[in-house]
Amino acid sequence: MDKRPSSRNGKPSVGSLVQLALSLCALVATSVAAILWNPIDADFINRADNAGWDESMLLPHQMELSLVLNASVLATFVVVVTAIIGVLASRRRPNATQPANPSAIA
Repeated sequence: MDKRPSSRNGKPSVGSLVQLALSLCALVATSVAAILWNPIDADFINRADNAGWDESMLLPHQMELSLVLNASVLATFVVVVTAIIGVLASRRRPNATQPANPSAIA
């Protein structure tokens, strides 16, 4: 996470916002890939089942492909949650340039 102090008005740092935006884009991309893959996977399984479970009609490593795709959606979801936590933490972080006790200046 970003260790730099946030701006004076409590806004999150630019780095944490960029990380959040990129992680959301990755989540959308992997989710779209999973949504597009599931009907294709089901079609291959149905064709193999209709042919008396002819495994030659399946894709090589088809089960592993499905597992990796679903795991990538889960992993990008974890990255999004981490980015959200980073944005919230950078909003709550006190500004290092302001004194902790304003009356100590006078």
